[in-house]
Amino acid sequence: MIKRTGLCALYLALGPGLATAEPPSQPTKVEINPDRVALEIRRELDADRPGQALTLARTHKELAGYPIYDFEAGRAYLRSGDIDEAVVHFDRAVMVAPDVPRYRLEYARALFAAEDHEASQRQFQRVLDTDVPEPVAQNIRRFLEVIDARLASRRPETRLEVAAAAGYDSNPLSAADDEFLLFGVFPQTFERESDTFLDTRAQLEHRRPRTRSSSYHYRGEVEHRRHSDVSAADQTQARLRGGLSFEGAQGRSYRLPVEVQHTRLDGETFRTRVAFLPQAVLPGAPDRQLRLQGQLAYADYDNDDRDAVTLGASATSLHVLNPDSGLLLYTGLAASYEDADADAFTTTRAGAFVGAQRDLFQDATASVTLTASHERAREARAILGLFPEEDNTAERATTFELRGALAHPLWDSGFTGFAEGALREKRSNIDLFEFTQREIFAGVRYDY
Repeated sequence: MIKRTGLCALYLALGPGLATAEPPSQPTKVEINPDRVALEIRRELDADRPGQALTLARTHKELAGYPIYDFEAGRAYLRSGDIDEAVVHFDRAVMVAPDVPRYRLEYARALFAAEDHEASQRQFQRVLDTDVPEPVAQNIRRFLEVIDARLASRRPETRLEVAAAAGYDSNPLSAADDEFLLFGVFPQTFERESDTFLDTRAQLEHRRPRTRSSSYHYRGEVEHRRHSDVSAADQTQARLRGGLSFEGAQGRSYRLPVEVQHTRLDGETFRTRVAFLPQAVLPGAPDRQLRLQGQLAYADYDNDDRDAVTLGASATSLHVLNPDSGLLLYTGLAASYEDADADAFTTTRAGAFVGAQRDLFQDATASVTLTASHERAREARAILGLFPEEDNTAERATTFELRGALAHPLWDSGFTGFAEGALREKRSNIDLFEFTQREIFAGVRYDY
């Protein structure tokens, strides 16, 4: 009886309406307007808040399939760097609304960012085929030019170059004309003997794409120089180089080639050399570029059973001073160390160079380069034991070279005429090794 009285009191306290009250109804699901969500995303993007725009796009994923939402969501993902997700949204928008040029244009831009150049090219072309404003059409054409260049760079390419030149060499033996003692007894004088020569060269280069950002490079080259004077040895040199090249972000590129070089003098094997030559090209600005190269080489000399190991590195800076005239300035540093016959002979070299290249009238190109290098060669000590009048220490020498070149296409035939000249002078603490040399040659080359 007490329990029933308590329940009655509770009933009276809550009020008489409780017994007849209806149970609360379930909340009605609010219908989301895709146009409103798309407008909110667009406002965040226009206010340069891609993070908030991306949050809105992710919050309303259930609107996928509405083209206006997919379009704005794709823009949000693209601005936030999620290119793959942007492509998915733009693709869906274009499938549902294929006749909206703006949707297809953003789809093409996303495909371009994803480096799917074939698909991007098709979408850009379809937009260009519609009635779009001329400024938009010009922008699309610029994209298509870039795509054409990138697609061309990924096609297999083969290039053949052959060249022949005749020239004059004032000192083919790099001989000194100073008097010295032969075996410490007989005074002798070397007279420089000038010479003419015929130089022939053939080069075949092939590039085969491996992936979107890498390719194989191969190059073979044979060069032969025949002298008219029998005292100067005819030289034949063959090179074979191959390796991988990689294209990185922001114009960077890298190469990892291996080169085999074989040299013969008067038909007899003189030297065989194997080298690993890694390279890197690093753009610093639109008009600047830095090129780095390393060297690790092994050479075997057949004439004296000698072998040598070389370590080297170089850095070259290129700066476009005037794009209209093609004026290019390049400077660089190089250093190397060679160890031959288990440290019996060592040579250390360091040098610098500066040069300029410029386009002249009617596609002609001229260049001039000045190089200065200093070397210290310990192998001189063994030779100079025969010459008591000389300073019997390691050779310390500085070599200067001034080189100029001029090239001009011969109509549209694929032939190019060229001329080169060089002046070299070596200053040494050992008179025997000093020399002056002038060389000039001209010829024709053919590119295929």
